[in-house]
Amino acid sequence: MTGKTALFLIFMPAFLFLSAAEIPLYAAEAGETAPPEAVPAQPAGNAPQAAQNPDGGDGRAEPEKKEVTNVLSFDLGYFLQGIRNKGFSFGMNYEQLIVDHFSLRGMAGIMYFRIPQPQTDCIGVTASVYANCYPFSARLDKFYAGLGFTADFLNYFRGETLPNPPMDALLSVSPILGWKQNVLNLVMLDFYASYGFLVLNTQRIRDAENYIRSGLRFGIKFKILWRPGKNG
Repeated sequence: MTGKTALFLIFMPAFLFLSAAEIPLYAAEAGETAPPEAVPAQPAGNAPQAAQNPDGGDGRAEPEKKEVTNVLSFDLGYFLQGIRNKGFSFGMNYEQLIVDHFSLRGMAGIMYFRIPQPQTDCIGVTASVYANCYPFSARLDKFYAGLGFTADFLNYFRGETLPNPPMDALLSVSPILGWKQNVLNLVMLDFYASYGFLVLNTQRIRDAENYIRSGLRFGIKFKILWRPGKNG
């Protein structure tokens, strides 16, 4: 065996190995599929990344968006009205989706305050029901329009001169427009405007309508979401 033949037999396998090692790199740069040897081994039980995320994302699932079908909320406006009447009050709202785009909302509250003229203590009880329509959403979300009926009962006691019977009843009708925006999974903003038309007032105490929610009302409500529904 000559010296040239020996050198050929020594360097030829190394040349073939180096040439083969460059093929996967070239295939990747050319946008072709690399041979199986160039694909990193997947851990047992895990699918390849491309199969997990066919859209080319990072593979992390996005948080599930929850559609709201019922809302339980503390009525801050009624609470502030009690303070304005120099007393205290507590009220709650509950709204339930009946069918797509339509809901019913109920409110109940109780208030204690003192009427200055004449000096009379009063306990007020209020209850209302609203029918709302959400034309642009099948859930409790976005723009809505509705109509509500409210009954207020003012019960007087410990006064200098009490009417007979010592109570007033007031009924009102209130159209409402608003926009609900779900900003977190537990909080909703409710921008609204409403006008309460008084249709009945026994008025045994002067200016009794000043102690209830009537006339123009508007503002922002912060609502706590209760048992939000899931995407269909």
